[in-house]
Order: sequence, then structure tokens, then C-alpha cells
Amino acid sequence: MRRFRIRTSIHLFSKDDLWVVALFCVMLSVGCIPWLRSSFVSIFDISALALPKLSSGMAVPKLSTGISNTQLSNDAWIEVSIKERKLRLRDRGNQVLMEVPIAVGKPTTPTPVGQFEVMEMMENPIWQNPFNTRTIIGEKDPHNPLGLRWIGFKQAGANDYGMHGTYNLSSIGRPVTNGCIRLRNEDIIALFDQVEEGTQILVHP
Repeated sequence: MRRFRIRTSIHLFSKDDLWVVALFCVMLSVGCIPWLRSSFVSIFDISALALPKLSSGMAVPKLSTGISNTQLSNDAWIEVSIKERKLRLRDRGNQVLMEVPIAVGKPTTPTPVGQFEVMEMMENPIWQNPFNTRTIIGEKDPHNPLGLRWIGFKQAGANDYGMHGTYNLSSIGRPVTNGCIRLRNEDIIALFDQVEEGTQILVHP
């Protein structure tokens, strides 16, 4: 009963336990238990190795803007900053693989904001005027507003939103499009080669 009364008080150890504590201190001082320290180090090392694996499959990576992306289905994903007028291709570790300037939507026809994924990809697309379907501009035509590549990510009724090239280099860095994200032809070709259908996209203000 004496031991029970002592252990239900605020004391950490009973008098009968002091010899165990003393022996532990002696062993620690003479270096008899280095395995204990190494065991704790091993535990933390294992945790550190496990975290990147968790991040690559489950965790939500943090963007430089503080916005979180959803779980990724591909190794690379796309971040679009409308304010900066920049597109960044990132890997699962959130490292920037590619950063290029873009043109974005006008205030009257803004680029949609949210989480999307690549829905379709076309090389040398043909453009059809959405307001006059009889007006068609062929592939590689310098007047084709889609440039050399199309990466679609959203459909809203009759409207398609995507990333595409342009021959009008003076428009890059400005809010001039009907909602699409416009890149230089060389940049959209480089991006096209590094993504696929299902690649995740985050567009934020």
C-alpha cells in the first residue's frame, strides 16, 4: 500500500526506485548505453525518409503563394499566377522545372480560377472562330491565334479554355485574351512535351 500511495502523488519516483535511477545515470556516464542514443537517431532518420514518400503520394504540397494543390496524379503539375502573369511547371517536391511569362484574360473575359486538369492536347491546332464557325485558320498559319500547341483544361458550354501558343509576342505579359492562357510558341512546345492528359493545374489570382 505504501508504494501505491506514493505513486498516486505528484512524485515521479518512489524511494525504492531511486537505485534504478542511480544505476541508469552511472551507465549513461560511462557510455554503456550508446545504443539508446543511436536508436533514437535511427527512429528520426526513418521518419525523415518516410515523409518524402508520403509527400509524393498523399500529402498536399504548398505553393509559394500559400495555396494548396490537391493530390497529384502525375509527376509534374502546373501553377498559373494571374497576378504575376507567370506559368510554372513544378515537380512533386514543389521545385520549379520551368517558369515562363504568359498573357491572361481581359477583365471582361477573365481566365477561370481554380483547380483543373489537362483535358486534351493538340499539336498544330486549327482555330475556328467561336462567333463565326465558318471562319477557320489552318495549322501553322501565322494568323492562327492558337499558335503551335493547344492544352485544354476547361469547357464551359460552347467555350473552351486552354493554354496555347501565339505569334503575337507583344501580347505576352498582358491581360488581353478571351480567358485562355497564352504562351510564346517555344514555351508552349516545351510545356507540351512535359505534361499529359490528367496533369494537374492550379490557376490562382
